Amino acid sequence: MPSPLQHSTANPQLRQQNRRPLSGPQRLRHRAILDGLATLADIELIALVLGSRSRDACASRLLDDAGSLETLTRRSIAELQRFPGLGAATACRLAASLELGRRAQMQASQLPAPQITSLADVERWAGPRLSHLEHEEVWLLCLDANSRLRAARQIARGGQHACALTARDILRPALQQNAAAIVLVHNHPSGDCTPSAEDTAMTQRVQAACVSLGLLLLDHAVVARRGVCSALSPPTSLPDGESQLAA
Repeated sequence: MPSPLQHSTANPQLRQQNRRPLSGPQRLRHRAILDGLATLADIELIALVLGSRSRDACASRLLDDAGSLETLTRRSIAELQRFPGLGAATACRLAASLELGRRAQMQASQLPAPQITSLADVERWAGPRLSHLEHEEVWLLCLDANSRLRAARQIARGGQHACALTARDILRPALQQNAAAIVLVHNHPSGDCTPSAEDTAMTQRVQAACVSLGLLLLDHAVVARRGVCSALSPPTSLPDGESQLAA
């Protein structure tokens, strides 16, 4: 399997960028393309939308003045145009992107939260998000008493989670969300979902911490291009989507 760098250099434009230092705007686009928009901070997303040379300072002023991203979404185009460097076209582009995000959030809030009762349910949630990645991510799914998804939180990104993460790091979002149960999820960029010794050790640490906190660890799912396996019990592949979560 090619490394992320080998894969990226197949693109002539990215190959050319690798030959010389990237400017600020180029670095931001490069990160967005290779790592995904979810890795960018609010101010970086705004700067990416603005697209001007002074966008970093302008994005900072916009957020500082609004106080929060949620408040910024309520600003009219006329209000946005009052900021130096924001013309009509840029203000419209920013307002449109914020409005799209607001509408998506409204639509999502009207849908019932997905119920996660099997590894197939985990695969439906995690597969599109994690199976194709060439880096490792660790996520925690926080469920209510009816096994409905209350929140999904990214715990770690990269390849060092096995030694760097503590049970406290992993369970903190569950306590904040007052979750009744959790599902730990991470991906294997290799494409093989078979849990490693480190995965099993992490599962045991988290399970012990859950017992002391009164939380239920439903499963630790390992996602890869070739399927999903459980690290809580003997690995269970999901060709038919019928295997139940470990109790």
